[in-house]
Amino acid sequence: MPAAHRGTAPPVPERVAALDRLLVQLGRARHRLVYALARGASDLEQCSGWTVFGYRTREDFTRGVLGRSGRWLRDLAALQEKMEALPALGRAVGGLDGGRPIGRVAALWVGRVATPQDVDTWVARARRLTLRQLRCAVEEAAVEPQATSPVESVETEVETEDLTVDLTPDEWLAVDEAKDLLGSVMGREVTRE
Repeated sequence: MPAAHRGTAPPVPERVAALDRLLVQLGRARHRLVYALARGASDLEQCSGWTVFGYRTREDFTRGVLGRSGRWLRDLAALQEKMEALPALGRAVGGLDGGRPIGRVAALWVGRVATPQDVDTWVARARRLTLRQLRCAVEEAAVEPQATSPVESVETEVETEDLTVDLTPDEWLAVDEAKDLLGSVMGREVTRE
């Protein structure tokens, strides 16, 4: 290495620097185009717009006109739905929240499990994890039973009164069977007291 370049980066030709700037701009534009594409796909899906152009199916239209698969269009429409439901996710797709853009695929996965309360956590995961790791985390979260909120887990106390009922043996048998069924459903023994 020549002494003049030791410890410093070699000079970049202007043509290469210009190409680098263009690629960075195109990369940013690509992430921002997803908003228009998702809105258009959603609108097209809602009105089965491919029929207006003489196509019988979404797949025929997207393959013939757009050179894409029907799934591509469905995914974009689903992304629009998720971005509307979770605005923070929408901003993160293209990096409009100030962070690195998470992109369409990551946003679709996050949209499967994120809620308005935890979307920021999921966006941070999407930025930190590889797509494979994020997919695994989403799949894991999707199969985990959701924790109940404190309101849902509070058992309601009901005032009870003693009630005496004269039943036939067959009616008592039916009550016992109903009690056993209720116990099975609730996961605990139910007494007749």
